[in-house]
Amino acid sequence: MSVHMVVHFNIAAPVVVDALNLVPGVPVFFFVSGYLVWLSFERINDRNESLLRKILRFFSYRALRIYPALSLCFAVTLSSLFLLGYMETQRYSQIDIAAWAIATLTIFQFFSPGFLQSYGVGAINGSLWTIGVELQFYALLPLLFLFAGKSTRSMRLLVFVFMLINTWHCLFNTRETLALQIIGLSFLPWFGIFLLGAYCARNQKISEIASALSLATCASVYAIAVIASLLMDFRLGNEMGLFGYGALALLVLKLAHWQDGKAASFLKGNDFSYGIYIYHMPIINGLLFLGVDDIEGAATSVVLTAVAAVISWHFVEKPALRLKLK
Repeated sequence: MSVHMVVHFNIAAPVVVDALNLVPGVPVFFFVSGYLVWLSFERINDRNESLLRKILRFFSYRALRIYPALSLCFAVTLSSLFLLGYMETQRYSQIDIAAWAIATLTIFQFFSPGFLQSYGVGAINGSLWTIGVELQFYALLPLLFLFAGKSTRSMRLLVFVFMLINTWHCLFNTRETLALQIIGLSFLPWFGIFLLGAYCARNQKISEIASALSLATCASVYAIAVIASLLMDFRLGNEMGLFGYGALALLVLKLAHWQDGKAASFLKGNDFSYGIYIYHMPIINGLLFLGVDDIEGAATSVVLTAVAAVISWHFVEKPALRLKLK
């Protein structure tokens, strides 16, 4: 959110954007997801149920986490387009809206209809492309668990193979054709980061090592890895390469254990991250459409996003999670 806010509201110099990109959100998201989702599947696998029942349970848990809040966000976003008067300025059909709804509420969240190109930055909720990738990870996880759940060597091999694919994507994918663009929106370039999180989850010694190191040490390792990545022609941000991802994973694990998890204690079991993720861009775009810019726009977007995230968690996400299979 911070990068989008700084860029779209023009409140800082490019060097500040580069500094924010030093800790890119997408790799952190995929790594943490791999770590937590693997542990979730392990808990499900320990249940005395058939394999089919376990898989259905896993998919139902993931669906309840993703789709109720996403559905409300889509409804709010669509309503805001009418309430702010944007739709009055556009030519569109009910089919256009239906196609957008189907794409958003299935696995094609990267799709944006043509009538939205003049709204805000031109992509009303561009961050949602990662949901489609994440859903592909979920579909692959049962196969991953069967193939490498008890084999450290197999897991390492998969991490290596998919990190090679990521390296090709970061250095050589020009995105000049539709096929190359689709590859970037698929699981292929990103599965290695998810696998790295899963590998760390099934090898808790890695977390113990990260916990034992000082924060300064982990930050220094990360800084060296970033410099090495830049020297190898990787970029700051989401496409930082294997060394950057590995050091970032170490830093994330350290921060998770920093000061004995006081942040988790402060939040008291509440998880506002998903609400922040799905609402910040529709809010930023709405403010830009209204002409609210600079510091005023940034501050307003922070407040509105926080309110939306709190409401989403308490009134949609948390109740939905109570519907999990017993």
